[in-house]
Amino acid sequence: RFMANWKIQDIAPPKKFKKQVEEPLKEPEPQKQGNRKKTQLPRWFKRGFLPFLVLLVFVFGTVHVFFATAEVVVRPQTRQVKLLESVSAEVGRQRLDKEELILPARTLTVEKRATRLFDASSTTIKEDRAKGIIRVYNATDSAKTLVAQTRFVSEQGILFRTTSRITIPGSSEERKLVPGFLDVEVVAAEPGEEYNIGASNFSLPGLSGSVLFTAIYGVSTAPMTGGSEREISVVSQDDIEKAKQALIGELTMKAANELLSQVPEYMIATEDSIVVEVSEASSLVEAGAELDQFNVTVSLNAVAYLFPRADVDTLVETFLASELGEKERVPNDKTRISFQQITVDTDTVTLQLSIQATLYQYTDPTELKIKLRGKSEKEANDILTSYVGLKEAKLSLWPFWISSVPGNVDKLKIEVIVD
Repeated sequence: RFMANWKIQDIAPPKKFKKQVEEPLKEPEPQKQGNRKKTQLPRWFKRGFLPFLVLLVFVFGTVHVFFATAEVVVRPQTRQVKLLESVSAEVGRQRLDKEELILPARTLTVEKRATRLFDASSTTIKEDRAKGIIRVYNATDSAKTLVAQTRFVSEQGILFRTTSRITIPGSSEERKLVPGFLDVEVVAAEPGEEYNIGASNFSLPGLSGSVLFTAIYGVSTAPMTGGSEREISVVSQDDIEKAKQALIGELTMKAANELLSQVPEYMIATEDSIVVEVSEASSLVEAGAELDQFNVTVSLNAVAYLFPRADVDTLVETFLASELGEKERVPNDKTRISFQQITVDTDTVTLQLSIQATLYQYTDPTELKIKLRGKSEKEANDILTSYVGLKEAKLSLWPFWISSVPGNVDKLKIEVIVD
Protein backbone atom coordinates (compact mmCIF):
# COMPACT_ATOMS: atom_id res chain seq x y z
CA ARG A 1 0.00 0.00 0.00
CA PHE A 2 2.81 2.32 0.77
CA MET A 3 4.60 1.57 -2.46
CA ALA A 4 1.51 2.11 -4.49
CA ASN A 5 1.12 5.61 -3.15
CA TRP A 6 4.74 6.55 -3.88
CA LYS A 7 4.62 5.39 -7.48
CA ILE A 8 1.48 7.27 -8.19
CA GLN A 9 3.01 10.51 -6.92
CA ASP A 10 6.24 10.07 -8.95
CA ILE A 11 4.40 9.57 -12.30
CA ALA A 12 3.98 12.74 -14.40
CA PRO A 13 3.31 13.38 -18.05
CA PRO A 14 6.58 13.51 -20.05
CA LYS A 15 5.98 16.92 -21.60
CA LYS A 16 5.32 18.64 -18.32
CA PHE A 17 8.36 17.15 -16.63
CA LYS A 18 10.67 18.13 -19.49
CA LYS A 19 9.38 21.69 -19.44
CA GLN A 20 10.10 22.01 -15.76
CA VAL A 21 13.64 20.76 -16.11
CA GLU A 22 14.67 22.86 -19.12
CA GLU A 23 13.07 26.16 -18.03
CA PRO A 24 15.75 28.41 -16.37
CA LEU A 25 15.20 29.69 -12.89
CA LYS A 26 14.11 33.37 -12.73
CA GLU A 27 15.09 35.82 -9.98
CA PRO A 28 12.16 37.07 -8.05
CA GLU A 29 11.06 40.47 -9.21
CA PRO A 30 10.95 43.27 -6.64
CA GLN A 31 7.51 44.05 -5.42
CA LYS A 32 5.95 47.16 -6.87
CA GLN A 33 4.22 49.58 -4.55
CA GLY A 34 1.52 50.98 -6.67
CA ASN A 35 2.77 53.52 -9.26
CA ARG A 36 5.09 55.63 -6.90
CA LYS A 37 8.71 56.10 -7.86
CA LYS A 38 11.58 56.69 -5.46
CA THR A 39 12.24 60.55 -5.13
CA GLN A 40 15.87 61.69 -5.37
CA LEU A 41 17.17 65.20 -4.32
CA PRO A 42 18.33 67.39 -7.20
CA ARG A 43 22.07 67.54 -7.65
CA TRP A 44 22.17 71.39 -7.31
CA PHE A 45 20.32 71.09 -3.98
CA LYS A 46 22.74 68.50 -2.57
CA ARG A 47 25.86 70.29 -3.83
CA GLY A 48 24.95 73.99 -3.29
CA PHE A 49 21.90 74.95 -1.29
CA LEU A 50 22.04 72.23 1.35
CA PRO A 51 25.59 73.10 2.53
CA PHE A 52 24.62 76.79 2.50
CA LEU A 53 21.55 76.05 4.62
CA VAL A 54 23.64 74.10 7.11
CA LEU A 55 26.18 76.97 7.25
CA LEU A 56 23.42 79.52 7.73
CA VAL A 57 21.93 77.55 10.63
CA PHE A 58 25.40 77.31 12.16
CA VAL A 59 26.04 81.05 11.81
CA PHE A 60 22.66 81.96 13.27
CA GLY A 61 23.25 79.62 16.18
CA THR A 62 26.74 81.00 16.78
CA VAL A 63 25.56 84.61 16.68
CA HIS A 64 22.67 83.80 18.99
CA VAL A 65 24.89 82.04 21.53
CA PHE A 66 28.07 84.13 21.44
CA PHE A 67 27.16 87.57 20.09
CA ALA A 68 23.56 88.32 21.13
CA THR A 69 23.36 91.55 23.12
CA ALA A 70 20.78 93.83 24.68
CA GLU A 71 20.86 97.57 25.32
CA VAL A 72 18.62 99.56 27.64
CA VAL A 73 18.47 103.35 27.37
CA VAL A 74 16.90 104.84 30.49
CA ARG A 75 15.89 108.40 31.28
CA PRO A 76 15.51 108.92 35.01
CA GLN A 77 13.08 111.33 36.62
CA THR A 78 14.65 114.77 37.18
CA ARG A 79 13.96 118.06 38.88
CA GLN A 80 15.56 121.50 38.67
CA VAL A 81 17.12 123.34 41.59
CA LYS A 82 18.08 127.03 41.70
CA LEU A 83 20.11 128.42 44.58
CA LEU A 84 21.52 131.86 45.36
CA GLU A 85 24.11 131.75 48.12
CA SER A 86 26.10 134.64 49.63
CA VAL A 87 29.85 134.09 49.74
CA SER A 88 32.92 136.28 49.99
CA ALA A 89 36.47 136.20 48.69
CA GLU A 90 39.75 137.72 49.75
CA VAL A 91 42.53 138.63 47.35
CA GLY A 92 45.74 136.96 48.48
CA ARG A 93 44.05 134.37 50.69
CA GLN A 94 45.57 130.87 50.44
CA ARG A 95 42.87 128.44 51.66
CA LEU A 96 39.11 128.04 51.54
CA ASP A 97 37.24 128.69 54.76
CA LYS A 98 34.36 126.27 54.31
CA GLU A 99 32.65 127.28 57.54
CA GLU A 100 32.74 131.04 56.90
CA LEU A 101 32.29 130.62 53.12
CA ILE A 102 35.39 132.65 52.24
CA LEU A 103 37.12 131.88 48.95
CA PRO A 104 40.72 132.69 47.99
CA ALA A 105 40.88 135.15 45.09
CA ARG A 106 43.29 136.53 42.51
CA THR A 107 42.89 139.42 40.07
CA LEU A 108 43.74 140.22 36.47
CA THR A 109 43.55 143.81 35.19
CA VAL A 110 43.39 145.45 31.76
CA GLU A 111 42.77 149.01 30.51
CA LYS A 112 40.95 149.92 27.30
CA ARG A 113 40.53 153.24 25.47
CA ALA A 114 38.99 153.98 22.09
CA THR A 115 37.39 156.71 19.99
CA ARG A 116 34.63 155.78 17.53
CA LEU A 117 32.67 157.62 14.86
CA PHE A 118 28.89 157.29 15.14
CA ASP A 119 26.02 158.35 12.86
CA ALA A 120 23.49 160.91 14.00
CA SER A 121 20.05 159.34 13.89
CA SER A 122 17.88 162.43 14.47
CA THR A 123 16.73 164.79 11.74
CA THR A 124 15.10 168.17 11.51
CA ILE A 125 13.82 170.52 8.82
CA LYS A 126 16.39 173.21 8.11
CA GLU A 127 14.82 176.44 6.89
CA ASP A 128 16.87 179.31 5.45
CA ARG A 129 15.57 182.58 4.11
CA ALA A 130 17.01 184.30 1.05
CA LYS A 131 18.97 187.50 1.68
CA GLY A 132 20.28 190.32 -0.40
CA ILE A 133 20.92 194.05 -0.75
CA ILE A 134 18.41 196.57 -2.05
CA ARG A 135 19.36 200.17 -2.85
CA VAL A 136 16.43 202.19 -1.53
CA TYR A 137 15.88 205.56 -3.23
CA ASN A 138 14.18 208.63 -1.72
CA ALA A 139 13.06 211.16 -4.32
CA THR A 140 11.63 213.58 -1.73
CA ASP A 141 13.51 216.60 -0.47
CA SER A 142 13.74 215.29 3.09
CA ALA A 143 15.10 212.19 4.76
CA LYS A 144 12.65 209.39 5.38
CA THR A 145 12.83 206.82 8.16
CA LEU A 146 11.63 203.26 7.67
CA VAL A 147 10.97 200.98 10.64
CA ALA A 148 12.44 197.49 10.95
CA GLN A 149 10.50 194.84 9.03
CA THR A 150 9.43 197.32 6.38
CA ARG A 151 8.06 195.35 3.44
CA PHE A 152 9.54 195.43 -0.07
CA VAL A 153 7.78 193.58 -2.89
CA SER A 154 9.61 192.57 -6.06
CA GLU A 155 8.21 192.79 -9.54
CA GLN A 156 7.36 189.08 -9.26
CA GLY A 157 5.37 189.70 -6.09
CA ILE A 158 8.04 188.20 -3.79
CA LEU A 159 8.05 189.78 -0.33
CA PHE A 160 11.17 190.83 1.60
CA ARG A 161 11.63 192.78 4.80
CA THR A 162 14.30 195.07 6.19
CA THR A 163 16.26 193.76 9.13
CA SER A 164 16.54 197.05 11.04
CA ARG A 165 15.33 200.63 11.23
CA ILE A 166 16.81 202.78 8.44
CA THR A 167 16.84 206.42 7.40
CA ILE A 168 17.10 207.31 3.73
CA PRO A 169 18.49 210.73 2.91
CA GLY A 170 16.42 213.09 0.78
CA SER A 171 17.18 214.13 -2.80
CA SER A 172 19.77 216.75 -3.76
CA GLU A 173 19.96 219.22 -6.65
CA GLU A 174 23.07 219.83 -8.63
CA ARG A 175 22.29 220.18 -12.30
CA LYS A 176 19.24 218.01 -11.82
CA LEU A 177 17.29 216.38 -8.99
CA VAL A 178 19.19 213.31 -7.63
CA PRO A 179 17.25 211.03 -5.26
CA GLY A 180 18.91 210.14 -2.03
CA PHE A 181 19.64 206.42 -1.49
CA LEU A 182 20.84 203.87 1.01
CA ASP A 183 21.90 200.22 0.54
CA VAL A 184 19.74 198.12 2.84
CA GLU A 185 19.87 194.41 3.72
CA VAL A 186 16.56 192.59 3.29
CA VAL A 187 15.44 189.09 4.19
CA ALA A 188 12.76 186.97 2.54
CA ALA A 189 9.45 186.80 4.38
CA GLU A 190 9.49 182.95 4.25
CA PRO A 191 12.10 180.23 3.81
CA GLY A 192 12.35 178.43 0.51
CA GLU A 193 14.16 178.40 -2.79
CA GLU A 194 11.42 180.37 -4.51
CA TYR A 195 12.81 183.52 -2.82
CA ASN A 196 16.17 183.15 -4.58
CA ILE A 197 15.27 185.74 -7.25
CA GLY A 198 17.45 187.74 -9.60
CA ALA A 199 17.89 191.51 -9.81
CA SER A 200 14.56 193.27 -9.51
CA ASN A 201 12.71 196.52 -8.77
CA PHE A 202 10.93 196.80 -5.43
CA SER A 203 8.01 198.84 -4.18
CA LEU A 204 6.80 199.50 -0.65
CA PRO A 205 3.20 198.24 -0.28
CA GLY A 206 2.93 200.14 2.98
CA LEU A 207 3.07 203.44 1.06
CA SER A 208 0.37 202.45 -1.42
CA GLY A 209 -2.19 205.23 -1.91
CA SER A 210 0.17 208.05 -0.88
CA VAL A 211 2.46 210.34 -2.85
CA LEU A 212 5.44 208.56 -1.30
CA PHE A 213 4.57 205.30 -3.10
CA THR A 214 6.37 206.45 -6.24
CA ALA A 215 8.93 208.60 -4.46
CA ILE A 216 10.44 205.84 -2.36
CA TYR A 217 11.39 202.57 -4.08
CA GLY A 218 14.12 199.97 -4.21
CA VAL A 219 16.36 198.36 -6.81
CA SER A 220 18.59 195.29 -6.48
CA THR A 221 21.47 194.71 -8.85
CA ALA A 222 22.43 191.30 -7.50
CA PRO A 223 20.30 188.17 -6.91
CA MET A 224 18.82 187.16 -3.58
CA THR A 225 20.44 183.96 -2.34
CA GLY A 226 20.36 181.38 0.47
CA GLY A 227 16.71 180.48 0.48
CA SER A 228 16.11 176.77 1.18
CA GLU A 229 13.99 174.25 3.08
CA ARG A 230 15.53 170.75 3.59
CA GLU A 231 15.88 167.85 6.02
CA ILE A 232 19.23 167.66 7.82
CA SER A 233 20.85 165.34 10.39
CA VAL A 234 21.11 166.58 13.94
CA VAL A 235 23.02 165.06 16.85
CA SER A 236 20.59 164.50 19.74
CA GLN A 237 21.36 163.88 23.39
CA ASP A 238 19.94 160.38 22.93
CA ASP A 239 22.43 159.79 20.09
CA ILE A 240 25.32 160.77 22.34
CA GLU A 241 24.19 158.57 25.26
CA LYS A 242 23.58 155.55 23.03
CA ALA A 243 26.98 155.99 21.41
CA LYS A 244 28.68 156.10 24.81
CA GLN A 245 26.92 152.93 25.98
CA ALA A 246 27.70 151.14 22.71
CA LEU A 247 31.40 151.95 22.97
CA ILE A 248 31.47 151.04 26.67
CA GLY A 249 29.87 147.68 25.79
CA GLU A 250 32.34 147.07 22.97
CA LEU A 251 35.38 147.80 25.14
CA THR A 252 33.95 145.80 28.05
CA MET A 253 33.54 142.74 25.81
CA LYS A 254 37.08 143.08 24.48
CA ALA A 255 38.45 143.47 27.98
CA ALA A 256 36.44 140.46 29.24
CA ASN A 257 37.62 138.23 26.37
CA GLU A 258 41.21 139.25 26.96
CA LEU A 259 41.01 138.63 30.70
CA LEU A 260 39.16 135.30 30.43
CA SER A 261 41.73 134.02 27.92
CA GLN A 262 44.37 134.42 30.62
CA VAL A 263 42.53 132.42 33.32
CA PRO A 264 44.46 129.22 34.25
CA GLU A 265 42.68 125.84 34.09
CA TYR A 266 42.67 125.45 37.87
CA MET A 267 40.93 128.80 38.36
CA ILE A 268 37.41 129.88 37.47
CA ALA A 269 36.11 133.26 36.32
CA THR A 270 33.14 134.39 34.26
CA GLU A 271 31.98 137.62 32.68
CA ASP A 272 29.95 138.13 35.86
CA SER A 273 33.13 138.16 37.97
CA ILE A 274 34.62 141.07 36.00
CA VAL A 275 34.23 144.56 37.47
CA VAL A 276 34.42 147.47 35.01
CA GLU A 277 35.07 151.08 35.97
CA VAL A 278 34.56 153.73 33.27
CA SER A 279 37.00 156.61 33.70
CA GLU A 280 35.90 158.62 30.65
CA ALA A 281 32.92 158.73 28.29
CA SER A 282 32.73 161.98 26.37
CA SER A 283 31.92 163.68 23.07
CA LEU A 284 33.18 167.00 21.78
CA VAL A 285 29.87 167.49 20.01
CA GLU A 286 26.91 168.91 21.91
CA ALA A 287 23.29 167.97 21.40
CA GLY A 288 21.70 169.94 18.58
CA ALA A 289 24.78 170.06 16.37
CA GLU A 290 23.87 169.86 12.70
CA LEU A 291 26.16 166.96 11.80
CA ASP A 292 25.83 163.61 10.06
CA GLN A 293 28.43 161.96 12.31
CA PHE A 294 30.14 162.59 15.64
CA ASN A 295 32.94 161.10 17.76
CA VAL A 296 32.75 159.53 21.22
CA THR A 297 35.73 158.61 23.40
CA VAL A 298 35.64 156.00 26.20
CA SER A 299 38.31 154.83 28.66
CA LEU A 300 37.76 152.02 31.17
CA ASN A 301 39.55 149.74 33.57
CA ALA A 302 38.45 146.07 33.91
CA VAL A 303 39.36 143.76 36.81
CA ALA A 304 38.63 140.01 36.70
CA TYR A 305 38.31 138.14 40.01
CA LEU A 306 39.50 134.53 39.82
CA PHE A 307 38.65 131.74 42.27
CA PRO A 308 40.14 128.24 42.62
CA ARG A 309 37.91 125.84 40.69
CA ALA A 310 38.23 123.07 43.29
CA ASP A 311 37.14 125.43 46.08
CA VAL A 312 34.11 126.64 44.13
CA ASP A 313 33.12 123.02 43.38
CA THR A 314 33.42 122.22 47.09
CA LEU A 315 31.01 125.02 48.00
CA VAL A 316 28.59 124.01 45.23
CA GLU A 317 28.58 120.39 46.44
CA THR A 318 27.98 121.60 49.99
CA PHE A 319 25.01 123.75 48.98
CA LEU A 320 23.49 121.02 46.79
CA ALA A 321 23.96 118.28 49.38
CA SER A 322 21.20 119.78 51.51
CA GLU A 323 18.84 119.68 48.50
CA LEU A 324 19.34 116.03 47.55
CA GLY A 325 16.48 113.63 48.24
CA GLU A 326 16.62 109.85 48.61
CA LYS A 327 18.54 108.22 45.75
CA GLU A 328 19.04 111.61 44.05
CA ARG A 329 22.32 112.54 42.44
CA VAL A 330 23.81 115.48 40.54
CA PRO A 331 25.16 114.85 37.01
CA ASN A 332 28.54 116.45 36.41
CA ASP A 333 27.57 118.25 33.22
CA LYS A 334 24.20 119.64 34.29
CA THR A 335 25.28 122.25 36.86
CA ARG A 336 25.66 125.92 35.92
CA ILE A 337 27.15 128.58 38.17
CA SER A 338 27.51 132.34 37.85
CA PHE A 339 28.54 135.24 40.07
CA GLN A 340 26.13 138.10 40.75
CA GLN A 341 26.02 141.38 42.68
CA ILE A 342 29.79 141.63 43.08
CA THR A 343 30.87 144.33 45.52
CA VAL A 344 34.55 145.22 45.97
CA ASP A 345 35.96 146.79 49.13
CA THR A 346 39.75 147.05 48.82
CA ASP A 347 40.85 143.38 48.62
CA THR A 348 37.58 141.87 49.89
CA VAL A 349 34.84 140.80 47.49
CA THR A 350 31.27 139.93 48.40
CA LEU A 351 29.09 138.22 45.83
CA GLN A 352 26.12 135.97 45.21
CA LEU A 353 26.92 132.47 43.94
CA SER A 354 24.11 131.46 41.58
CA ILE A 355 23.67 127.67 41.14
CA GLN A 356 21.35 125.98 38.65
CA ALA A 357 21.44 122.19 38.85
CA THR A 358 19.54 119.14 37.61
CA LEU A 359 18.93 116.40 40.18
CA TYR A 360 17.99 112.89 39.02
CA GLN A 361 16.83 109.60 40.52
CA TYR A 362 19.80 107.21 40.56
CA THR A 363 19.34 103.72 39.09
CA ASP A 364 21.93 101.03 39.92
CA PRO A 365 22.95 99.54 36.53
CA THR A 366 24.13 96.24 38.07
CA GLU A 367 20.87 95.75 39.95
CA LEU A 368 18.87 96.51 36.80
CA LYS A 369 20.94 94.03 34.75
CA ILE A 370 20.31 91.23 37.25
CA LYS A 371 16.56 91.87 37.13
CA LEU A 372 16.48 91.84 33.32
CA ARG A 373 18.85 88.98 32.41
CA GLY A 374 17.23 85.98 30.78
CA LYS A 375 13.81 87.64 30.66
CA SER A 376 11.64 87.64 27.57
CA GLU A 377 11.23 90.92 25.76
CA LYS A 378 7.73 91.40 27.20
CA GLU A 379 8.84 90.55 30.75
CA ALA A 380 11.79 92.92 30.48
CA ASN A 381 9.58 95.78 29.23
CA ASP A 382 7.13 95.17 32.08
CA ILE A 383 10.00 95.43 34.58
CA LEU A 384 11.23 98.66 33.03
CA THR A 385 7.74 100.18 32.98
CA SER A 386 7.23 99.51 36.67
CA TYR A 387 10.76 100.46 37.73
CA VAL A 388 10.77 103.25 40.34
CA GLY A 389 12.61 106.43 39.35
CA LEU A 390 12.52 105.96 35.58
CA LYS A 391 10.73 108.42 33.36
CA GLU A 392 11.36 106.45 30.18
CA ALA A 393 13.18 103.24 29.18
CA LYS A 394 13.77 101.60 25.81
CA LEU A 395 14.99 98.01 25.30
CA SER A 396 16.85 97.01 22.13
CA LEU A 397 17.83 93.40 21.30
CA TRP A 398 20.47 92.29 18.78
CA PRO A 399 20.27 90.46 16.48
CA PHE A 400 16.70 91.30 15.61
CA TRP A 401 15.37 87.74 15.71
CA ILE A 402 16.12 87.10 19.40
CA SER A 403 13.18 87.54 21.74
CA SER A 404 14.81 87.50 25.16
CA VAL A 405 17.54 89.28 27.08
CA PRO A 406 20.86 87.37 27.20
CA GLY A 407 21.47 85.57 30.47
CA ASN A 408 25.02 86.91 30.65
CA VAL A 409 24.92 90.35 32.28
CA ASP A 410 28.12 91.28 30.45
CA LYS A 411 26.09 91.30 27.23
CA LEU A 412 23.55 93.76 28.64
CA LYS A 413 24.42 97.44 28.36
CA ILE A 414 22.69 100.15 30.42
CA GLU A 415 22.89 103.75 29.17
CA VAL A 416 21.58 106.51 31.45
CA ILE A 417 20.60 109.81 29.81
CA VAL A 418 19.77 112.74 32.07
CA ASP A 419 17.68 115.32 30.21
